[in-house]
Amino acid sequence: MRFFSVIFLLSFPLFAGAAEPVAECGAGKLYKIDDVPIVVVEGTWYEMGKQYGTLLKKEMKTLSTVMELGLMAFVGLERFRVFGEMAESQIQLYPKRFREIHRGMSEGSGLSLRSIAVLEHYLAADIAKGSGLFCSSVSVWGDFTTDGSLMMGRNFDFPGLYLQGCPFFCLTVFRPTDGSLSCATLGYVGEIGSVNLFNSQGLAAEVNVAVNMEAENGAIHPDRITATILLTTLGLDCDNITQCDAALKTYRFNFPLLCTVVDANEARTYEVGTRDVQVRQPDEPGLNTVTNWAYEGIVRDWEDERRGNLQFLANKYKGQIDQEKMKEILEMSLHQGGATIYGDANTFLTLHQLIFIPEKKSLSIRQPNYKKNPKWIDIDLNQFFSRE
Repeated sequence: MRFFSVIFLLSFPLFAGAAEPVAECGAGKLYKIDDVPIVVVEGTWYEMGKQYGTLLKKEMKTLSTVMELGLMAFVGLERFRVFGEMAESQIQLYPKRFREIHRGMSEGSGLSLRSIAVLEHYLAADIAKGSGLFCSSVSVWGDFTTDGSLMMGRNFDFPGLYLQGCPFFCLTVFRPTDGSLSCATLGYVGEIGSVNLFNSQGLAAEVNVAVNMEAENGAIHPDRITATILLTTLGLDCDNITQCDAALKTYRFNFPLLCTVVDANEARTYEVGTRDVQVRQPDEPGLNTVTNWAYEGIVRDWEDERRGNLQFLANKYKGQIDQEKMKEILEMSLHQGGATIYGDANTFLTLHQLIFIPEKKSLSIRQPNYKKNPKWIDIDLNQFFSRE
């Protein structure tokens, strides 16, 4: 059908001013900034899924093969088989709009729903194993920043095995035509649910594992909709942090998490248990830092050290923090007094970082352990949120 014909343009343009697409599928467009794909899909949920699958067919198929081989080696063949069955049954629990996205993705890419489900649960394979215990974030505003505006910095830390996913890092922008908000997710190709969310109203959220909640409030519930899908739902449905607050207090997540939500005026961290939800107070006016809760021992020690480092650096540069200073803070390693973990495939390390400024809807991303000289990629989300 003509609507789903893919038009590949002759060259990848430099990102100067408004970005130009490198491929199109109906109302869907694929952009690239450096080597990071930005896929912008628009229409019904099925149409958005089919655009996504068509535009990212090659990347989805390659990552599907790479991750299946990597995860089978990581958790074993039998455990991976059970994981695949769980993933496929899990997506059948999703709300209709997400089931329609996955149906479209399968048809556009040619991958089975089982493969689509495994891609969707890429990170869950490790979280369920219990080793995704790091991550950190720092949000500053008011007296801490040069102009008083809020910015959030975030480190996503995970086992080195997941370095295999770095070439498939992707920003997805949804522009639904059913009245939902435009929103963007940052993660790996094939993931519709996300641990990083930004929407057209300047609302953003990120989640960290919180495995040491007391047992009843931290139990895993495979019969619930996944937390990553619920996070994407927040971006589609919530205009502001007050609405997001109500939603977080209403949802019952399938896994215990720390969820930091920001808008142009404030940052809040929620201790999202599987039974109840509590709101943390900021560290002090204008400063909110988070590191994962984890088991006692070295991981717990790292948690205290990383959070303490972020608090120290925020106060050291109080009143001087702008986007470039935040980049400098996030580039500092744990051994240099920062929170970023550098390493290799045999360690836990920081896979990606981001800085989001809600007032400007500007996003900067970096993969600090990918390539020899990782750099920040700056993205103006306004041009992708707005419809032409």
